[in-house]
Amino acid sequence: GCSRVAAQPPALPAPVGYVNDFAGVIPADAKARLDDLTRRVNAATRGEMVIVTLPDLGGRPVEETALRIGREWKIGANAQIGDQARNAGVVILVVPKESASDGRGRCRIETGQGAEGFITDATSGALCREVIPQFQARDYGGAIEYLAVSVADRYAASFGVTLDGQPREV
Repeated sequence: GCSRVAAQPPALPAPVGYVNDFAGVIPADAKARLDDLTRRVNAATRGEMVIVTLPDLGGRPVEETALRIGREWKIGANAQIGDQARNAGVVILVVPKESASDGRGRCRIETGQGAEGFITDATSGALCREVIPQFQARDYGGAIEYLAVSVADRYAASFGVTLDGQPREV
């Protein structure tokens, strides 16, 4: 017989909400603000912004892992076909260097097709680079909040709405 053993990617944890701090690096106060922000994005635009920290990627590329999270968790898939919010999902994935097996931190903002217009690869790379100093200082809460607010602002602008109560970056 033909026995085929495919290398299975490590199983993803099940989502626990919009904020999934599996690496345990987001302080409680920041987590509460992030949870509120992600809910406001969803309420205002029906788009879904999901924040994930993982302790390690198990040797997989960060892009592939972020894509898998989007697909397997069905982020942004709830809106009807033809709806602007269809696939307007964004995954903000952070792997702290302190827990990564290769000692390298990772930051990736992955978008569904409905969000590609307002968050390009260039934008996502630039945002991740902007928070490198905060990552280096181990301020994961601050870095992730900055990323989330930046993404939320782009959702709001793209959908022509405001996110009630969100402080605007000056």
